[in-house]
Amino acid sequence: TFSPEPHDSTSTFSPEPHDSTCDPEQSVSHVAESSELTDTSSGYKDSKYIVFEKNLMELFETCPVCSRVSEVKTYRRGTFLSVHQKCHHCNFSKKWKSQPVMGSTPVGNIQLSAAIYFTGSSYFKLQKVNYNA
Repeated sequence: TFSPEPHDSTSTFSPEPHDSTCDPEQSVSHVAESSELTDTSSGYKDSKYIVFEKNLMELFETCPVCSRVSEVKTYRRGTFLSVHQKCHHCNFSKKWKSQPVMGSTPVGNIQLSAAIYFTGSSYFKLQKVNYNA
């Protein structure tokens, strides 16, 4: 079971009610089983890697049981990626998540938000860089 790290209740953040970027329907908790945290660590001390999607998908395109082509479905939310691999030949099925989830928020999204805030940048600057890439 997951036990959240202690935090100062005076530092909690509540989004403004008119925040146009907040859409509760797009939260990770709306993905089946994504709100469960199976790892007891928060992920802050874990190593992180930048991985190209094509290279990552190579790990899921072939069934590890029968070596046939698998059906692969992905879900992305910010820095979070989940992959559902299904082999229709031998019925092998696997669900994989790119990072731990605290409540309904991926840890990577929290860390990216903190990095943006503490460096004095803004989400809009980061978004502009991503669209120009």
